[in-house]
Amino acid sequence: MTSYVYRPLRNGEIRLFNLSLGSLDDPLVGRLTHHSVDAGVPSYTALSYVWGNAISHVPARILPNASKCITFNLECALRHLRSLDSEILLWVDALCINQDDNAEKAQQVGLMRDIYAMASEVVAFLGNERCKLSGATKLASLNAEDRAVTGSGSGPCLTDFLDWARTKDQDSVWHGLFSVLCSSWFSRLWIIQEALVARKLSFRCGTESVSVQALAGLVSEIPHTVSPSLRGNSAEQEAWKYMLNSIGLIRKIASRNLVGAHTRHKADLLELLWNYRGHKASKARDHLFALLGLANVPYNTLLSPDYTSNLEVVIYRYARFFVEFDKDPIRLLYSARGISNDDRFPSWIPNWILDEEEPGRSCHIACRFLTPAKRFYSAALSTPPSMRIGKTDNVVIVTGSIFSYLTVLGDSHWEEVDQEDNHVQRCLAYIQESDHFVHKLSTYPTGEELEDVKIRLLVGNRAWNPGLSYTYLEDDYVRQYKNFRQNFEHTRKPQQRLIALFDAAKNKEKTIGYINALLNMTDVRLCRTKNGYLGLGPPGAQTGDAVCIINGSCVPFVLRSSPDVKGSFQLVGKCYIHGIMEGEAMQIKDLVQKQISLV
Repeated sequence: MTSYVYRPLRNGEIRLFNLSLGSLDDPLVGRLTHHSVDAGVPSYTALSYVWGNAISHVPARILPNASKCITFNLECALRHLRSLDSEILLWVDALCINQDDNAEKAQQVGLMRDIYAMASEVVAFLGNERCKLSGATKLASLNAEDRAVTGSGSGPCLTDFLDWARTKDQDSVWHGLFSVLCSSWFSRLWIIQEALVARKLSFRCGTESVSVQALAGLVSEIPHTVSPSLRGNSAEQEAWKYMLNSIGLIRKIASRNLVGAHTRHKADLLELLWNYRGHKASKARDHLFALLGLANVPYNTLLSPDYTSNLEVVIYRYARFFVEFDKDPIRLLYSARGISNDDRFPSWIPNWILDEEEPGRSCHIACRFLTPAKRFYSAALSTPPSMRIGKTDNVVIVTGSIFSYLTVLGDSHWEEVDQEDNHVQRCLAYIQESDHFVHKLSTYPTGEELEDVKIRLLVGNRAWNPGLSYTYLEDDYVRQYKNFRQNFEHTRKPQQRLIALFDAAKNKEKTIGYINALLNMTDVRLCRTKNGYLGLGPPGAQTGDAVCIINGSCVPFVLRSSPDVKGSFQLVGKCYIHGIMEGEAMQIKDLVQKQISLV
């Protein structure tokens, strides 16, 4: 049997795969047909699944007399979707797009949002083990019954966190749900768009199916206030963290919420790229293209899907778009990659193509400045941003001022943690290190009391929740800080810390706000500047690095003189310098503004 030869698509056309009826073990047979989007397409189901690397030994037969190699995962999905009674019309990327035609791929990727939005249903296939989802469907049914009876969703087996923690390991139903939430489907980048635009979304394992609304109602009952780092060994911690990410994604999908409560339709592209940077894609450039359909950007050729040009060319085009067309181009620097071993790209371009979230990239002051509503610092006051591409694509020129230089640095608590450690221990080490930093000072440049400086410095002078101003919790944070030290400095065993942290979560007036703030700050380094200010620098900071205030930015940046380009700087990362975050440094008369080249 010959390999299937695709007939070219016309503009505005898509293919659909008509899957012939059959039993689970029958050969896979179907027909590919062309349909015009403008003229209307028949009702079809769109498949959302993980491609996988393994190729099935049995190719699909494409009528009238050709074959097409497919992955093992796709074979499983098609076999379990197939009906004994009737044919099923499907859109499946691996079959409906000619994967060997880069021009067609680029054109079809541009239609991907519409393809999934037009489908009568999107099926997320999680694997062929129906037992995984049978537990979830059972729990979803129990949860729905409980809501109907009680008017709440506490659930008969979820009334108390400790009861849940004690029983979950012995409960096969919970094991099934846990394995569903740990499915690799939730780590795939393309599913963000596929699921969010779906009219109707269901999850399927084998022949079992559950709606996204039922699954969202169920996972809303799972306790998630306690840090996953306090639960078991490192493998269990990673599994729990992954599961919590899956739960968060299910909630976003069910509520049609892309990146935050302020967005319910299309979202900001730069914010999308940041929020979903840890998801996986088989091709590096798909980290950019997979989110385009969700973004509120006007058409621009710099952003067009491109599977022909080198990856470096595509990345530079996206960077140029934000520099030249974004209303606030300085935002690009908030998520910059910093100095890295990858010499293909300069320090000021974000790492948009990573498959896993990097340690040190989730800090409290790191990335909540992509939209104006989330900015709670104003280091550069209202100075207008000035940013342009230099003579070559790897150089960007900004206007700014060198405030000071780093002279003393603390430890990087993120990098020095072993498997037996946990976040609370890091918080304690972080606090204890701040004692040494502050005790070496006799006064502070702003005239504040040193103990007050320390308490504010440790959490970036802000509440852990960006929706709350620091002044709202100002008096209470002093008490919360003292309670934290009292409750946790003498708890040595993980079980003791778990109980203490759960107690704090139940009694929010105690320490939970301060704890959450600290947990978001353990990937920064305490630092002191040449002119006596204390701050929080990026993990990669070194003594001698400059603290720079760039016009239009809400936070200062740490810069390092480039070893290769004389007079230029590499961007190390953002920083918090206590006492200049509200624009105080901009009032200094001898602060000199100049053009700064970043490479």
